[in-house]
Amino acid sequence: MAKLEIYVLGNLKIDWENKHILEKLSDKAIGLFCYLAVNKGKKLSRDKLAAYFWDSSNINSARYNLRYNLWTLRKVIKQDENGKDILLSKKDICMINPEANFYMDIFEINDIFNQIDEKNLHRYKGNLERLKKLYKGEFLEGFYLKKSIEFNDWVFYEREKFQRKYIDILYKLTYLYEANAEYDKAINLLEEMIMINPLKEEIYVQLIKVYIKIGDRKAALNQYERCCTILREELNIGPMEHTKKLYEKIKETNVEFNKFNTLEEKLIEHKINTNFQIILYSKEKFKRIRESLSKEKEKTIINNPCYPLNNIEYYWISNLVEKIIFRYHKKDLKQLEDYYWQDILRIQSGVLRIDENLVVKDYLSVKTEKNRIFNGIEHLINELLKISSIIILIEDFHYMDADSFECLKYYLFKNQNMPIEIILCGNKKNKKIEELKKYMNITE
Repeated sequence: MAKLEIYVLGNLKIDWENKHILEKLSDKAIGLFCYLAVNKGKKLSRDKLAAYFWDSSNINSARYNLRYNLWTLRKVIKQDENGKDILLSKKDICMINPEANFYMDIFEINDIFNQIDEKNLHRYKGNLERLKKLYKGEFLEGFYLKKSIEFNDWVFYEREKFQRKYIDILYKLTYLYEANAEYDKAINLLEEMIMINPLKEEIYVQLIKVYIKIGDRKAALNQYERCCTILREELNIGPMEHTKKLYEKIKETNVEFNKFNTLEEKLIEHKINTNFQIILYSKEKFKRIRESLSKEKEKTIINNPCYPLNNIEYYWISNLVEKIIFRYHKKDLKQLEDYYWQDILRIQSGVLRIDENLVVKDYLSVKTEKNRIFNGIEHLINELLKISSIIILIEDFHYMDADSFECLKYYLFKNQNMPIEIILCGNKKNKKIEELKKYMNITE
């Protein structure tokens, strides 16, 4: 790991030897260093820098301020791990040493982006996902210097440049997700693009087409209405002719597709041979097992009982998410992509403890919303299984609400090889237990 790390996308962060140093520097020194770092290896005139950041009408004062801020920077940021000065300053020029070793998020983005071959995009899915993860927000988000018009203009143009690059990344990823039938991910990215540019009609059209692919006619129609409303309110125009024709074509059809029913129809013919365990115990034995597992250290134990609250949607799965949030470290939870957390936020407001900036801003049919929630829960559990195996204890399983039961079935059907155990306690004659027995082996 480099001694110096600079993150300019999103909230600015500069670390020297794993310690934050922003509080040691003035805003002008921070702006100056960021400008030099972005232009690494480029020789910059001291007089031009002085005029860039300070009042050019008093050049002597501006030169003094530049000297002082360069001195402050050299006090804090010294040599890299190879003993090379990071900041070079001579009589007429100053620059970042082109041979100095340090990390900067936009350098990594540029390196990865330049490796991608447009003609073989499918080979670079992992690279594109890494790029998306590196984008934490706008370039120097919220950073502004008083009486430094040229610097602020530079920041604005850099923001526009990196936003265009980010949109390009999202488009490429959306294309790959659609090609791989990962429609939930494609929808999330298209929603993000709409948040960035809500007036771009083509994004709505693409979103409508994705909903058509998954058979959600109602959601597709909703997106058309949403597009019309935005264009009318903001630009006082209607959608283009080809968008209207697409809408009319959808209206003429009346077909909906429920992926959950189809999944169950395929599985009902034979039981799943799973690597995970589902065990059903009597009340008394369940309590003994729960007590003995309290000493378990290698596996993560989550005790999440059911209650007779069938009228409350998603209450069991919502409680599970809440326990996960309290149980795991924030840094581990942040490994899950934001768009999954946004969907889980639909049922559990505690997600805001992980990121208070998460919001839900889309228009979904009931089926699509359910699909998105289930998909988010699935990816959350699988992300946590990378840390350790999980045992989920479910007391009074027969009380589980219908939506949570659907979500549990969805997960069990799709994830046959994950290191997870489900220990149940409940009425053996209950319909939910009987239904699970149709699809998979349950040890009693």
